[in-house]
Amino acid sequence: MAEFEQTKAYKKNKAGVDEERRTLFNKSLYAQYYGFIERQKDKGGNEILALTARGKIIYELIECDEQAHTCKLKDGALPLFQDLIWDSILFDTFGKRNDGAQDSQTDIDAPKVIFRTIFDLGFATNEEIFYVLFCLNRGDSGTLEINSSYEELLEKIKENRNNGIYDYSTFFENNGLTNKVDDSKVIDILSDPCISILVNNKQNGISFNYLSPTCQRFLNDKNKFNCWSVPHSFIIHARNVKKVVAWLNKTILNKSKNSKRCTWINASEYDISQFRKEIVRNVNLAYKVKHRTNQNKTQDVYMVTICSSENELDSYLGPFIDSLKRINDYTSPRHGESESFVSDDTIGVENICFPSNFHFISIINNQ
Repeated sequence: MAEFEQTKAYKKNKAGVDEERRTLFNKSLYAQYYGFIERQKDKGGNEILALTARGKIIYELIECDEQAHTCKLKDGALPLFQDLIWDSILFDTFGKRNDGAQDSQTDIDAPKVIFRTIFDLGFATNEEIFYVLFCLNRGDSGTLEINSSYEELLEKIKENRNNGIYDYSTFFENNGLTNKVDDSKVIDILSDPCISILVNNKQNGISFNYLSPTCQRFLNDKNKFNCWSVPHSFIIHARNVKKVVAWLNKTILNKSKNSKRCTWINASEYDISQFRKEIVRNVNLAYKVKHRTNQNKTQDVYMVTICSSENELDSYLGPFIDSLKRINDYTSPRHGESESFVSDDTIGVENICFPSNFHFISIINNQ
């Protein structure tokens, strides 16, 4: 990535020792946020930036003019680039489990809030979006109690519009959010001509954000998404397992596929007891990384299984089936965890539940 940006991640200081150039890391935050770059350690323990699976695809979509020191998307590449952005928006977790971009203590997913708000209202100003974002978040740190639901916030915005009110500056000033709202790159970057997922139009001196026509490929009444992170937990029926694996690696597992935090299991190679022990091992790992103090560590843990049928999956999961039912209430301390605790006498575990950062995905091989 340093080579691509025509700079170096490290430079020699006066003592001749390699020293980090933090500007490069800071400028890469949005690329990290949307899963195009990840932070890694080299053999010497130095922090480096590396392209992810998505990042490598984007690299091929970009052409550089080395003499002019400029880069741009190749002709016809914009839809492919937008697809990659949407892969991140639809499948990545942001908030406190986003990989390396910013420290966060909330389950609120800012990109999802942006698109859901504009989708439901038809259009929205930056201030209206931030009003929803920070009210859902109950304050920037999650400590300011506002106690409003998403639906209530939309109704308040509609009421304000009916009264000609589009100015939320007093709310932001009272809650110490003015600077964050004024620096609204998280929204404005999506309407940049190089991305063009949002369209910005000014009317009567007020700038409104609309969804661009490209969004219709991803948004409709049937696939609205939550404004907060929820664990992935689903079953995929597939005739071509390789294609599903490729899709998972490109989307959901993009940041974790080469990590110890992603386990692939073919049920045919395990007996039931071994299978359930693997579940427990991964659940314990999820608890361990969830409570790390370093917020720049990815906290998500994935377990992907391949089974011959749903009956086989049911028999292998046994009592853990109940753990797939999660608490979907972002105001709850147990948001994203299993609704109930389960035990399994066959492997000697008691009162275990899936934590909010544990994702369980199963592929049913229909061949």
